[in-house]
Amino acid sequence: MLSIDTEKCIQCGLCGLICPAGAIENNTINNEGCITCGECQRNCPESAIQASL
Repeated sequence: MLSIDTEKCIQCGLCGLICPAGAIENNTINNEGCITCGECQRNCPESAIQASL
């Protein structure tokens, strides 16, 4: 499961644009739609997206 750290997030919208599953909208991750590819996490300029088990 992925989550966005709102303290680090600058709301640039890159995560939503880069998500191939379209699972991120308005800086909110829909974990049911997430395919756990990690693209959002790898490309976040502020490292605001974290994975949890």
